Amino acid sequence: MNDDIIIRIGHRDEANQQPFPPFHRLFEYTDFFPRSVTVRRGDRVNFQTQPFSFDIVALAADENLARAAYPIIELNHDDPPTLGTGLPSLSFGDGAFPVTGGSTSGGGLIDRSRGKGPPAVGAVQFGQPPGVFRGGDTVEIIGPTVGWDIEQRPATIDQIIEIDAPVGTYAFFDMLHPATRGTLTVVADGDVSTQAELDAAAERQFETARTAALSVEEQLCEIDLCTGQFGERDVVVLVGASAAAGRVLINEFFPRNPLEVMPGDRVHFCWTNAYGVHAVGFAEHPGKLRSPFGFTAPDGTYEATDNIFNAPPPAKYLRPGPRAYRFSCDPGTAPDGTALTRRAGGIGSGLLVGSRYGLGPTARSWSVRINDGTEKGDHHFFDAVHPWMEGVLRVR
Repeated sequence: MNDDIIIRIGHRDEANQQPFPPFHRLFEYTDFFPRSVTVRRGDRVNFQTQPFSFDIVALAADENLARAAYPIIELNHDDPPTLGTGLPSLSFGDGAFPVTGGSTSGGGLIDRSRGKGPPAVGAVQFGQPPGVFRGGDTVEIIGPTVGWDIEQRPATIDQIIEIDAPVGTYAFFDMLHPATRGTLTVVADGDVSTQAELDAAAERQFETARTAALSVEEQLCEIDLCTGQFGERDVVVLVGASAAAGRVLINEFFPRNPLEVMPGDRVHFCWTNAYGVHAVGFAEHPGKLRSPFGFTAPDGTYEATDNIFNAPPPAKYLRPGPRAYRFSCDPGTAPDGTALTRRAGGIGSGLLVGSRYGLGPTARSWSVRINDGTEKGDHHFFDAVHPWMEGVLRVR
């Protein structure tokens, strides 16, 4: 048996991962590095999560069947519509949790206490035994895995999976990010991947992705997204962007500079990134934003919970039965087109997702109006999912 083969999820890029002031920008490489590996039965693969990443690695013979059996995000037509958009609310399906011994027909052991990590198997830093992938119609969902340790510090997390599958071709993919996938080939004889080959391919892949992301970022920084005259303008803010076929998420607001607005203007926040997951909110600082992830009570009320990684939620949220809570997304605190008032903020869109999540009807924009009641000065807005993303509306 070979040494553990390492496939990295995400990639470090210090020059373009600058979440802290004054930059507020971060390239998130939502990709496997590299995207293909050849092994023999009995080999072990380390799907290694990089710092700052959040992924839900899964293995199956057929990715589409696996995603159909374990959806990651679902619409709730039975709950009240969201306040932010007036459309159905979003909650997390079985694909958001570790699944051990699953299949393309569903089932398996689903651990709903680990919606924010750690995985149920495979995570070395949490003292877990390796997971096992047996091929056939089995589905193994390893994550959620976050690139943070138990002390909430950025960290590399090793996830060891033993490959006990027959000769054939299989898929590994990220339930959370629709563009993140790779190919696992199991052979009986012949050459298998070496770590040196994988690292060289990963580096070429990274260089291509980084170049594409820098090009997109440069173009968006130069675009004027405002139309009309002051007092009747439509001002557009892009909530993130993507490059390299969705394999790099550019987590920053465009345009970057403070936007001057005045009464009569309307500011539109647009989720043009098909692969993005964001929740825009106005606040004095991101710590005052409501958590984008929480639980929906049996009566349809959303209860935000602290966004702490690698820890189970309070016990009441895990009780089964007909009046169980659901792990859900923030439905927002203000309707589309709400007038902005206090500089202290307090209003938000709720969590919205890009088109590649395949949900509908859903909204991909949210707006605020500037009127005579809007307090003059700087109004700061953030993304509750990626709290380093910050922008400013300067009301004059």
